[in-house]
Amino acid sequence: MHSPIRLPIVVEFCSPVVRIVPVVMAMFAAAAPGLAQGRAPYLADRGTGIPTSMFGDYVRSGEFKVYPFYEYTSGNLEYKPAELGFGLDQDFRGQFREHEAMFFVAYGVSDRLALEFESALFASARLRKDPLDPSAMPAVQRESGFGDTQVEARWRWAHETLSRPEVFSYLEVDFPFQRNQRIIGTQTWAYKLGTGAIKGFSFGTLTLRAAGEYDEAEKKVVFGEYARVPQATVGQLARLLRDRGRPGRGRAYPRGTATAQR
Repeated sequence: MHSPIRLPIVVEFCSPVVRIVPVVMAMFAAAAPGLAQGRAPYLADRGTGIPTSMFGDYVRSGEFKVYPFYEYTSGNLEYKPAELGFGLDQDFRGQFREHEAMFFVAYGVSDRLALEFESALFASARLRKDPLDPSAMPAVQRESGFGDTQVEARWRWAHETLSRPEVFSYLEVDFPFQRNQRIIGTQTWAYKLGTGAIKGFSFGTLTLRAAGEYDEAEKKVVFGEYARVPQATVGQLARLLRDRGRPGRGRAYPRGTATAQR
């Protein structure tokens, strides 16, 4: 398939979220003859695909990808008892944990357009009440069931060249399938519009992106996401580990992701 080599299990740490992606992946594509031989050096990491919302993954025209994965979220969640149906309109922070069985599909419609579908087929969440919260909210709030569901369209405005980065935009729509739930899923329509740029270098690939989000409940646009994402293939990481063991040959290398979300 001429795709970058991937480990059997991909684990993404974007604190406080841990995402485990088993690469039980179906890919159906008509690989163009001689694609790898004619590929430009700056496309060595990723090929000719359009970037998806999955970290470090791309989909080419005519390609269909399926990723089942598990996502675990843990941390302190800011909440208002009034938003959970318990009257008090004041901010508190409670310990939050969520488990989600996720399903992701991407399809390359053309070399400029890609479509995505992602859904939590099952979600289970727990919110512990803040000890300072005097409301009638129970000590532990639990919910489970069908979770977040969203679709996304990604458009490539310009292909990368030797001197110019690839430029792309994406529109995400979140469906309000959980209007009667409080701590899982999405209760109102939400839209995210973002844009980004990708450039390949000898040390790896760098992606920059930013997005604004509109929520039906808040009725305003907020700057919802920005990210700087260095990427390396497994082969490059192997060479780095090899070189680090040789005196004078170690070198700096992009690692991890720097991400901020709402």
